[in-house]
Amino acid sequence: MTKLKRDAAFWARRMRMSRVRTWAIIEGTHHDAPYYESALVSGAKTTTTVLEAEDILVDGIAAGGKVHALKVFSELDRLNALQQENRQTKIDVIVFVDRDDDAFLNRMITHPNLHYTLNADVESDIVSAADLQTAVAHSYSIPRADGVKFTPSAPHESLASRWAEWIILRLASAACEWSDTRFAQPSQVNVPRFSDTVDTDVVNRISDRVRKASTQWDTEYSRARAFLESEQRVGRHGAHVKGKWLAPFILHEVEKAMRPFRAINQVKSSTLLVSCLGTIDFERLWAARFARLDVLLTR
Repeated sequence: MTKLKRDAAFWARRMRMSRVRTWAIIEGTHHDAPYYESALVSGAKTTTTVLEAEDILVDGIAAGGKVHALKVFSELDRLNALQQENRQTKIDVIVFVDRDDDAFLNRMITHPNLHYTLNADVESDIVSAADLQTAVAHSYSIPRADGVKFTPSAPHESLASRWAEWIILRLASAACEWSDTRFAQPSQVNVPRFSDTVDTDVVNRISDRVRKASTQWDTEYSRARAFLESEQRVGRHGAHVKGKWLAPFILHEVEKAMRPFRAINQVKSSTLLVSCLGTIDFERLWAARFARLDVLLTR
């Protein structure tokens, strides 16, 4: 059944009349809801309602994704609806969005009611917060001891190091405002895909294509490389790995390690992510990653 979509003003009134302490608005439709709802309920111990941004109209339009979620945030801010109160409770609306490449592109918005992921996206945050060895064991239905044995260590950093050139191309292309859906996909320049071998001919072809469209390519490419190297020096380069890349990489590494020892059941990325969600200690996670929101919700 199709959901009835309402505009931001309707939701602002609905929130103002509610007894719900926290309204979470999320950009995604898959893993965002269980992750953020669990963090707020188990970590912050607050009554919570989760809304998908795509169900809220702004200027008559509703859509999925981060761009629309930020439009919802701006509209609720304009309506003074992000922080309210009634006789029963104080009310906070928190909009949760993926960080993506916003730090590099200088697009981060600072506001107490807007929360960015620690890593590139919510799936990447889920993996980094999980007991990955246990999640792998659950996913493959193997003993945890085998999960410990076969799970790769530091998968964010490992994949970021292997795919550094792909990440640099993505950052520089975004800075040149040259959009290409291929950058949402796994690396097109590493052969084999999860190796650290880079096909320089493919890199040069992509560079030449963007250079023809933007006179800023060489400058932005150099800036992107320097940025990723600086992130690597402080151990942050793994934050630029998308979760949709990370899960299949982990499965690839697990199966490669497991193959000499036992038969392998094929596991989907979605299965691993669900298993990861089930291993997260959200009370501990809240204290570690959501301290700024804790200040907001105890005001």
